[in-house]
Amino acid sequence: MPNVTSRLSLMLVLYVTNTASLFLAFKAAALTLSPSQNVLLLSIHSVSMFASQISDLGYSRPAYRNLAQRPDLAEQASYYYKVNFQRFLTMLLCLPAAYVFMPISEQPLVPILGILLVVGLSLRSPWLVAANASLFRLYSISEIICSSMAAAIFVGIILLEYHPTLIVILSILVAARLGPVLFISERLSRYASSAVMFRLDREIFRESLASLGIRVIMLGSHWSNGFFLVVLFTQAEVGLYLQADKLFYGGVGSFAFLAQELVRLASAGHFERVRWYVLAAICFLMSSVVAVCFAISAPLFLKLVFSADYIAAAEPLRWMLIGFPLLATNFTLSNAYLHRRHHDGFALKMASVAVFANLLTVAAAYFLMRPNAAAFGVIASEGAVFVFLAYMFRKGIQSKGENASEAVRAALVQPSKTSALIVSGRGSGASELALANVETRRIQAGRSPDGSGAG
Repeated sequence: MPNVTSRLSLMLVLYVTNTASLFLAFKAAALTLSPSQNVLLLSIHSVSMFASQISDLGYSRPAYRNLAQRPDLAEQASYYYKVNFQRFLTMLLCLPAAYVFMPISEQPLVPILGILLVVGLSLRSPWLVAANASLFRLYSISEIICSSMAAAIFVGIILLEYHPTLIVILSILVAARLGPVLFISERLSRYASSAVMFRLDREIFRESLASLGIRVIMLGSHWSNGFFLVVLFTQAEVGLYLQADKLFYGGVGSFAFLAQELVRLASAGHFERVRWYVLAAICFLMSSVVAVCFAISAPLFLKLVFSADYIAAAEPLRWMLIGFPLLATNFTLSNAYLHRRHHDGFALKMASVAVFANLLTVAAAYFLMRPNAAAFGVIASEGAVFVFLAYMFRKGIQSKGENASEAVRAALVQPSKTSALIVSGRGSGASELALANVETRRIQAGRSPDGSGAG
């Protein structure tokens, strides 16, 4: 596996190119399309993102954990196809609903391209960053190349002052998202048999159901507010919010690439000796500085990403940025300390708290007929989650894993290599695995587990 620096560098390039291609598409649309067509593009993207989240219900969360446990490329290729086959079937069920909610356009090709964008977003596999070095580079480079080509085309449109139609811009976005999916699928098909590609794996399905509740509940989080407002309000009313929404979550999207790296570092025990409130304070202070800088320069970024006509979107963007420090803090704490499978119950409770607070905010925005007020959903939901996290940490949320490790260590009273092996284990899972290895070695050596002879 490449070291942390090289992995993060490639992940950063991947995030930058993906985000740049999307923002350049919005910039080209803002400069060349009419305001109504520009809002239509943003609405289609919001609906496509929401539909892709539904088709991915329950799969990405365990995929990050499971892919890293399969170091062989053939096993990872087999796992990729097993997961994506089930995601593909779910996506087929979602496409009719996505077509119904797709914004109305006079051009029949626009909703079709919107559906293809749903397909491209649904079958993307960001959890491949947890794969081995070769597959990780293959996935990252394919995404970087396709996004870079799309970005270059949009830059040419802007510089040459070419006026494309909405269909042209959507087609480029669809190609940039579908290209890596087709390329990765073709390359991995060399390592997986056709029988594996189209087989419904029951174990993967059962594990996806374990995290399905979390994903279903998270559909009501502030990440989906753009979709809610597109459904509840007219396109003319949600234009400014959608501009702020795309800019804010485009930046926050970097967390998706940092999530697996945080989990990997946490699994290696790098956060074991760091108090949760120390890590929270550091993260909150750093993200507060970032939020203040972006809040001050919000009009500049809106003018840079879109155009001077959309500077008024700075108001809802600043309201979103109020909750950014808590969002970053909650993200760091949950990935650093709550990444194991037995923490899924806590994740479900956190998601429920966040969604309840956000939906109250969206309901208030709807009854007040002020769609921009939904931007306060970020601070409302993330503030509720932080209070819940602080309460659970105070109660000792990690006691289960820590007590298991202490029990294993206490059971080994002999000062031998066995003790060193157990003490070196990181977390309950590592300790239990080490204990199993010790017992096996004792039995193979002709002794029973309690240390007495076998005969």
